[in-house]
This record gives sequence, C-alpha cells and structure tokens, in this order.
Amino acid sequence: MNAPVTLFKNTLIALMLLFAYFSSLHATPISHLISTQSNLVGKVFNDKDGDGYQDVNEEGIIGIRLATMTGLIIVTDSNGRYSVPDAIGETQSWGSNLILKLDRASLPQGAALTTENPRIIRFANTGLSKVNFGVQLP
Repeated sequence: MNAPVTLFKNTLIALMLLFAYFSSLHATPISHLISTQSNLVGKVFNDKDGDGYQDVNEEGIIGIRLATMTGLIIVTDSNGRYSVPDAIGETQSWGSNLILKLDRASLPQGAALTTENPRIIRFANTGLSKVNFGVQLP
C-alpha cells in the first residue's frame, strides 16, 4: 500500500531537482536561428491515388507555375518543390493572408487538381507555412 505513495514522492522530488537544475542554466540567445519572416514552402506532386495527400511513391512535378495576387510567379524545381521567402513582406506588423494559385495552363493536358486551388494561407508575424498541390496526371 505504501509503495505507490513512495514512488509518487520520489518522482516528485526528482522532478523538483530537474526543474531546479534547468532553472539555474542561463539561456544563450539563438536569434540568428529564428526567422523574422513569414516563409512559404510546398510541392506540386503527382497524386496517383487522388486523395490530395502526397504518398511515398508520388513524385513532384517539375515546371509548374504558381502565382500570388501580388504578381509573384513561382516555378517548381526538378523535385516539384517551391519556396517563397518573406512571403508577406516585412511591412506587415501582425499577420496577413496570402492567396496562392496554381496556373492550370502550366499543367499537362488532361491533368486534374486533387487539392483546392487557389489556396489561402494565413500568416502570423513570422513562421513557416507549407502548402502542397496535388495533381493527377493523365
């Protein structure tokens, strides 16, 4: 009967000691590792099963155009990936929406989208957002 109480007390003491140890450490600033921008990454992939999610055997599609409402044109790389550093600009003080649209004219004839198009991405001040586009190739 006493074993659970003793185990609880010992666990509590161990947690208190760990907390005291970590509280005594001085944090080293790592501001150079933290981005002050809102960045966007993603991929346009061949959605073979049409479920809107990239599976292991579903590769990226090269040369697909994406566009923002501000006129920025992005083209996917050899792996179907794209990135938009500082997607909303540093002029925004507390968040913004970005509309990203896949240009259907850049798809092969007969291809069909399996994800929403366009996509609305909500950014906070900083951070990284990921938006993929699924396409079923003929």
